[in-house]
Amino acid sequence: MDAYKDGFMRMGSLVDVGGGTGDTVAKIVRSYPHNKGINLDQPRIVAAAPAHGGVCHVGGDMFEAIPSANAVFMNVSVTWCLFSKFNLRHDVLESLSSSRPLMVARYGRPLYGWILHDWNDEDCVRILKNCRKAVSEKNGKVIMADIVLQPEGNSLFDDTRIACDLFMITQTGGKERTEPEWKKILEEGGFPRFNIIQIPSLVSIIEAFPV
Repeated sequence: MDAYKDGFMRMGSLVDVGGGTGDTVAKIVRSYPHNKGINLDQPRIVAAAPAHGGVCHVGGDMFEAIPSANAVFMNVSVTWCLFSKFNLRHDVLESLSSSRPLMVARYGRPLYGWILHDWNDEDCVRILKNCRKAVSEKNGKVIMADIVLQPEGNSLFDDTRIACDLFMITQTGGKERTEPEWKKILEEGGFPRFNIIQIPSLVSIIEAFPV
């Protein structure tokens, strides 16, 4: 969140898709109290969520509808057990820690949050089209903290990104994506313009705009 602090300053309202118990959106609202926060997750998850000032919990399904807001936020969510088979370095694992709970998605498979790497391209486009309906054409945007594969990269995180990709392909039917692959699904989902903001992390920040 710190790497994107300027991006939260003039939104007004923000819906966190797959926000678990609302901790992330609550942190954003506390830091930027002019924003109204909406936490969207499965009804059984939000039923157990604590109250957060400035945050409204909504039980629902992102494949059906996403509440209207000035911005949609989809944050990467991973857990320790996802990477246990890859014997990753402790410092890399520390960087992946997340407060979001392990959720069972709509197809009954254990997944690690409602985020686009869990899903194939067709499902991602369905989610993005619902995001497009949720935000205004003039000022709306989607903010994603997600992996952008760098096939020729040699940074600390590149091997980890490849490991994530292999896991998602074999275990969930989803995948990690290169910049051209992100461009394809974003355009098909109604977001022809996007920015990728590189940060010193496993993930990048992706901003997508309807115009």
